[in-house]
Amino acid sequence: MDPKLTRKKAVRVSVAALSALLALAPLEPVTTIASANARQQAALAALAALAALAASPWVVTQVYVSGNEVSYNGNIYRAKWWTQGDTPGTGDPSSSPWQLVGPDIGGSDDATPPTAPTNLASTGQTADTITLTWTAATDTSL
Repeated sequence: MDPKLTRKKAVRVSVAALSALLALAPLEPVTTIASANARQQAALAALAALAALAASPWVVTQVYVSGNEVSYNGNIYRAKWWTQGDTPGTGDPSSSPWQLVGPDIGGSDDATPPTAPTNLASTGQTADTITLTWTAATDTSL
């Protein structure tokens, strides 16, 4: 197993894992929907953070606007404003259009998505819960 995780594969696997955890979470009665929504919002925030890891390589001719993220020289940078041709990580940080976000986990692109779990079945239901079982995908290892 390659010790360097590919960014896209890591994001896909993380999304699959979080989705499975959300599916496994017990459903609660309607009176506790607020706490269920809070868990869902936390999961969505975690997915958004993982998506931030999927920055594209910086391209000198590309136009970037505020919020765009790129990978350059082993780091992730976020554009503070419109920029084109300004190399991330160079010059005075206070006047640079790029803000250092953190290290890039590196790796090459993996275009093969993991397979979906199979044999989904409902094995029990009550007025406020449902029990599901399935066979997990086997090709999601990193």
